[in-house]
Amino acid sequence: MKVLVTGGSGLLGSNLAVEFHRAGHRVTAVYRQHAFGIPGVSAAACDLTHPAELARLLGAARPDCIVHCAAATNLEWCETHPEECLRINAEVPGEIAVLASRLGAHLIHISTDAVFDGATGGYVESDPPCPLHQYGRSKAQAEAAVLSEMPAALVLRLNIYGWNLLPKTSLAEWILGLLERNSPVAGFRDVVFSPLLANCLAGWIPQLLDTGRSGILHLASHDRASKYDFARQLAEVFGFNPQLVRESSVAESALAVPRARNTWLRADKLASVLGRPLPSIREGLQAFRALRDSGFTTTLRAAAA
Repeated sequence: MKVLVTGGSGLLGSNLAVEFHRAGHRVTAVYRQHAFGIPGVSAAACDLTHPAELARLLGAARPDCIVHCAAATNLEWCETHPEECLRINAEVPGEIAVLASRLGAHLIHISTDAVFDGATGGYVESDPPCPLHQYGRSKAQAEAAVLSEMPAALVLRLNIYGWNLLPKTSLAEWILGLLERNSPVAGFRDVVFSPLLANCLAGWIPQLLDTGRSGILHLASHDRASKYDFARQLAEVFGFNPQLVRESSVAESALAVPRARNTWLRADKLASVLGRPLPSIREGLQAFRALRDSGFTTTLRAAAA
């Protein structure tokens, strides 16, 4: 299968590119600014916000499957740059859907649990989006645009962690970095989510394509945790003292953009499609450590050099 992954220098895109290549697929990973060199993966520069560039890219690559990971994800930036946020996060996915439909390519659009306000948690696919901020609004609009232009597309809502190719840190990497320095870690006790290791997706996507699944699907761990509990579990898995993790509250934080409190997703449909239980948070963290211990992170980060 020829797979094109946008956001190829980002956390999810880079990990998917590596995992798809390992599985024997022909992979093109797209980036805008940060060039990289993953062995066996073709890297292509493209500003997706320029329609002509986007059309040339897809016309040349002619992928069987497009996985659209690229997005503006910094909540504060999105809030202060609403027009740019809307262009990147909502309009571009709709344009990709139009082109994918013309090419006859499968389209998987990556969305987020941030389309919900976190008032209840336990969200299912049919629950209507109710975002708290500009980032969430733009992603909810993207879902609607993609499925309007291409009803056969698959929209995956999730909250991921993993190893970064670039010198920046995901939540899990930030926690681990503090623990390695024997520094205290503040974990929100009042923010609950169902995080998933990014690498899980690569193994599931071909199976989801084989089933012909379309529409919205939630991808999540089978359990949920507060960010405080997540940090403690990470400490235990990596052999650090969980007492380094201190309880804190998002309600008492100085964050400029409000955070949803309870966005954990129910992923019963995914478990049914896959025909097996979904990984627990601890199992995901164990796999996260195994990637580091096997040298995966060294290989990944060498690609950015």
